[in-house]
Amino acid sequence: MKGISRVLIANRSEIALRVIRACREMGIESVAAVSEADRESLPAKMADRTVCIGPPPPTESYLKVGTIITDALGTGADAIHPGYGFLAEQPDLPEACTEYGLTFIGPTADNIRKMGDKLWARKMGKEQLRVAAGDALSFSQEEVQLNGHAIECRINAESPKADFRPCPGRITRWVPPEGPGIRVDSHCYAGYFVPPYYDSLLAKLITKGSDRREAIERMQYALESFIVSGIDTTIPFHQVILKNPDYLDGKVNTKWVEDILLEEYEK
Repeated sequence: MKGISRVLIANRSEIALRVIRACREMGIESVAAVSEADRESLPAKMADRTVCIGPPPPTESYLKVGTIITDALGTGADAIHPGYGFLAEQPDLPEACTEYGLTFIGPTADNIRKMGDKLWARKMGKEQLRVAAGDALSFSQEEVQLNGHAIECRINAESPKADFRPCPGRITRWVPPEGPGIRVDSHCYAGYFVPPYYDSLLAKLITKGSDRREAIERMQYALESFIVSGIDTTIPFHQVILKNPDYLDGKVNTKWVEDILLEEYEK
């Protein structure tokens, strides 16, 4: 790809992993910028190169613009990908990239100030890399079509029966589900230690069906097949939701979990 041959990824977990995979598909070298707590993470293992950017606290690692810029220059990166969250929400990083001759894979500093990172971050991956390198998108707006129905369950290292208390620790068994219409985005593996310093997300479990009913049935199967040992997760809580008659009939609102489901779940 013209203009970009090596990208430093200033993020962690499944976000960094998606960018690494996109880089690999496009023949771009990836550099994973990781904290001391993430040295054994899957992104650190899968990237072409890994650089430690500081101690576990985000303010001492993933949020330090100066360190990110220094390591990008030191590893010979042409560009920096912030993922979303962390420095993707700060205009300081794209401004620093411009100052030091690096390509920032994302919106301009002015646009970040106006809208934050939430919109552009949902189109993260190969197309974003193409645009950052000056290439055109590989598809037109007319080619974008909606079909079927999809559901996402966020599998967290939390204990639902203990007020969703975070449950860091070592995963002793990790068997994600497989099958038609099932997708798992995760940075976890058997033996991985879930650190206590960041959000508790383990995986994004997504199912797609021809309609809502099929998507629900596939999610029910996926949750039943998902095996995680060593730590508590939100898998049982999602299973309760996916079997609840109100949810199945679409009779829910933004207060439904808090007002109705939690009480039933605790019983």
